[in-house]
Amino acid sequence: MTTTTCVEKFIISQRDNATFASVTLNSVCKLLKKGNPLANEKVTYIAKYSILVNISYENRVNSQREREHKIANFISESLWNGMGEYYHNSPNGRLARHIGNGQKYFVYSPLKTKYFNYFVNGQPATEEQMTLIKAFTPKKQESEKQDVQNVIQWRLVRLENILSLSIGGDSYNR
Repeated sequence: MTTTTCVEKFIISQRDNATFASVTLNSVCKLLKKGNPLANEKVTYIAKYSILVNISYENRVNSQREREHKIANFISESLWNGMGEYYHNSPNGRLARHIGNGQKYFVYSPLKTKYFNYFVNGQPATEEQMTLIKAFTPKKQESEKQDVQNVIQWRLVRLENILSLSIGGDSYNR
């Protein structure tokens, strides 16, 4: 059984109500290439987050809008311009799939970063490498469409990038 299948079955087996959880990820860093001395190196990170799962992005943003005394009229856009779909626990979407390439994703709202470490070619990044990684990391754009001061974070992560996941007392470990 593949890693993707194992973690997918674990996620599907969990209860459907909103739940606090934690996830540990191992992902390749997306870095700018032009002028980057690390462009030909494998730069990855391992991170652990406290998260919230089984929630509606749209409802979460509208709740934040209400807290900020704004009209709760936010409507979320489709995934990947219509090329994505939630395929488990819709519409709260615990799992999503890209229709074009079949790639599967775990959906969550990050609450707090517990730890975050960079690696270059499998080795912990040096201070110099950390400086380069930060300099060549593309700037993230916050959603202006939410129209809130405290932006609601929403993440989709490939299932194969999940090292461990704990939901409601149950755990998956690769």
